[in-house]
Amino acid sequence: MIKIMMKLKFNFMNRLIVLFIVTPLIIISCDKEKDDNNIDEIVFSGITMRDNVGNTLSQDTNDWQLHDNWTDKENSLFFEKMNGICSTEDYDYYIISYPNPCSGMFFLHLSKPNYSRLAFRIVDKDFNILLSRDSITSTCIAINIGEFNVSNEIVRIYYKFFGQNCELKGHGDIKIE
Repeated sequence: MIKIMMKLKFNFMNRLIVLFIVTPLIIISCDKEKDDNNIDEIVFSGITMRDNVGNTLSQDTNDWQLHDNWTDKENSLFFEKMNGICSTEDYDYYIISYPNPCSGMFFLHLSKPNYSRLAFRIVDKDFNILLSRDSITSTCIAINIGEFNVSNEIVRIYYKFFGQNCELKGHGDIKIE
């Protein structure tokens, strides 16, 4: 009888160890793997090539579009979030970057309603923020890439247009030479 009780107590202890120690480790491992895979899915490749005045030379259909579906990592670049999606039927929102590829300086040119504003983050492939700007209301922005300390790589601009209780979001890749 004592042996049976000891065996039952030992089995119960093993189950507790699995329940309270091993199970959380498995969950943490799965979450970490999910996050790592999430970052690996984000690839900076392809650019929309534009000349010095903004004419399109070749199009990357993934760049400079609105209504992106961002990962948690991409969403974490911005603190501000609006619940609704702005209507593009009422106003033609767009943003372009030129020249692309570039060296020295490039421009962001955008169209938006007067009441809206733009926020953007320029990041490298490791998601280090190279430049961050919020509440931009102008329609043309000059950016000097000399302070980025990168060359021969693609950087990404994540951007959000903020309207009245709504937002549009997208990204575009820029090749820095």
